Order: sequence, then C-alpha cells, then structure tokens
Amino acid sequence: MQWRDQSETLTLPKQEVLLAHLAAADSARLNDMDNTSPRVLIAAGCMSTMREDVDQSREERGGLLLGRAYGGGGETQVVVAERSIASRAFSSTGVSLRMESEIWDLARPLLVDGTIVVGWYHSHPDLGAFFSDTDRATQRSFFRNPFSLGLVIDPVRNELSAFLGPDSTHIPPENVMVTEGP
Repeated sequence: MQWRDQSETLTLPKQEVLLAHLAAADSARLNDMDNTSPRVLIAAGCMSTMREDVDQSREERGGLLLGRAYGGGGETQVVVAERSIASRAFSSTGVSLRMESEIWDLARPLLVDGTIVVGWYHSHPDLGAFFSDTDRATQRSFFRNPFSLGLVIDPVRNELSAFLGPDSTHIPPENVMVTEGP
C-alpha cells in the first residue's frame, strides 16, 4: 500500500469558526455534549456517499475523508468529515482491504480552501464496527495527526465507530454526530 505521509503539523482554527458555520440545531447539539472527549461531525452527504460505497459489497471497502479539524491548545478537538472519496483501485475480502495510492490522486484536487485529508473509512461487513490490530497499525503509520480520524462501518449490523489520532482513541458514540452541514 503506497500511502502519503499525513503527519505535517497544522495549526487548527478555534471552534468558534466552526460554530459560525453550523446550523443552529447542530451547534446546540455540539455545545450540549457534556464530556471533554473529542467530537466527530460527519456531514450528511459524506455519510451518504460512504454508505453507498460500503453497501455495495460484503467485502471490505473504503476511502479517504476530507474536511477540517478545529480546536487544540486546551480546547476540545472537533473533526469534521465533509466529504468521502471511495477507493477505486483496491483489493479486498470479507476481512481485509488494500487500497492503492490512486486515492491520493483523487483527493489532491479537492484540497482547497482549507480542506485537508482528516482520515479514512472502511467497512467490516457483519463483523462489527471496531478497529482491528491491522487498522491500528494503518492509523499509526499513515494517519498520525492528533485529529486523524478512522471510521469503521458495519453496513450489515448498521454500526459505526470512530477512532482518533495515532493511538486510535475510541470516540464515545454520543460524541459522533451526523450534521446537515457545514
């Protein structure tokens, strides 16, 4: 697998920038979360395209997540997945996925106006939404920023789990929300 290093250090904008662009209901939901764990927001369109991809097969599928990250410096971190790009060159089975480097070529022209690669997604059809040892190694090797997001979708069981950073910290389900924007 030929992945491009995504560990550059970025200065993240403050959450106020995000809150100014969210719908009022989404902003209120975000502010009502009563823990200090990072938050993951998935735009409804992004969720829809991921589901279209992973629902196509009982074999693993996946791709990249594009969006923005906010917070840091003592502020609770928020990662927003605005768009997903499905891998077109891959090999997979019911328990493995190998995406080729062409995914980066698909993403590159979309990285404009502050949009960055915030992570990746893949499916575990009828296995449950968890990070395997291989998933953790992939996250640690290729998605090393503190905001790097890994999503696992089990399309059969209708489960979703989110993991953040090089240590693959599990994000509580109540801190993962699908939004109409930004």
